[in-house]
Amino acid sequence: TWRQVADRIKHQTEVYDWEFLFLGAGIDAIATATILNVHQDNATQYSADAAGQAAAMASISRKQIASRAKKYGMASDEQLRDADAPLDTILKEEDGKRR
Repeated sequence: TWRQVADRIKHQTEVYDWEFLFLGAGIDAIATATILNVHQDNATQYSADAAGQAAAMASISRKQIASRAKKYGMASDEQLRDADAPLDTILKEEDGKRR
């Protein structure tokens, strides 16, 4: 159920310091992520076309790499910005490169 997923995400976030990212197409991604206990800065809605999907994958990659680099003290200035930026901001940048 939604509640079970939300409880598991909350547990993994609080106990193991996991970070969840949430992408949605055709839904309110931020509202849905919030219901699932995913922080709103780690959620975004993307366009379900080829450019939007490519931008979504690139933004997830950027955010994930930056967050890991920051966690282990190996982040460049650009990665520090990406680690702290809302996923939506990164997606908009990536989408702009493809349109």
